[in-house]
Amino acid sequence: GVSPASLIAAIAASTSAGSTATIIPIPMLNVLYIICSATVVTVSSSSANEFVVSSSSEVVKSSSSTPEEQNISSTNVSSSSVGTSYPSNYNASTNTLTDERDGKIYKTVTIGSQIWLAENLAYDLKDADGYEAFYCPNDDASNCAIYGNVYDQRAFLDEYDEGVNYPAVPESQRPFKGICPTGWHVPSIEEWQVLLDNAYVQDLVAESAGGTGKSGFDVLLAGGLSLNGSLYYEKAGLFASVDDYDIRNMASVKISATSASALKVICNYFVSVRCLMN
Repeated sequence: GVSPASLIAAIAASTSAGSTATIIPIPMLNVLYIICSATVVTVSSSSANEFVVSSSSEVVKSSSSTPEEQNISSTNVSSSSVGTSYPSNYNASTNTLTDERDGKIYKTVTIGSQIWLAENLAYDLKDADGYEAFYCPNDDASNCAIYGNVYDQRAFLDEYDEGVNYPAVPESQRPFKGICPTGWHVPSIEEWQVLLDNAYVQDLVAESAGGTGKSGFDVLLAGGLSLNGSLYYEKAGLFASVDDYDIRNMASVKISATSASALKVICNYFVSVRCLMN
């Protein structure tokens, strides 16, 4: 396990060489692993893996329900898929995952030590009463075929029959399968950080969405959904993590062609899911 002191939830904006970004380490609170507040630091990025950090004393706190965006960084936490025994639903020769629940086939990509879905999850989850527990991006039914589905926290943690806990997923229960196929899990902020330590942001974004597409991760600009309508549709991809900011807000990941950041959003906002192999 990782000690609470070393659990700094983070996203680093891995932009082009010589560019700068502002990151905010988010300290975890005691043994509950709840993201609550932050200290601002400034980072100069010389490569995808190297950062020069200078700290300021500003502390960021907010009770706002408005999405709050923060470029944040962490201590590196290893996340290893490569070289382990693979789940039976994964085909290493074709780099595909076949979801055992509905037979859908997804492209996968290996980046560093991690194996990710190279597409957004499109599993048609239903709640205990048989109703659909997902939406399509921009609330347009035709978009699910393009971008995959979007889910709120209760759905992507697959807790419709169990209720929602706080914190959503304690460290002792990770990796947490949630809505992902067997042998895969909903990533943590630290695991997103590992991805960003191994690829430039623009290489993670599909060429059709303004990136280079070089990594094969192929972020699309699906945005998310809230009670007030779409969030960042055709501007960024918003992705699920197992981390919480507080009892009302979850930590999602926002990736555009030029930056990556953590986004504080209410737990009933709907975001995309990229599963990571255990």
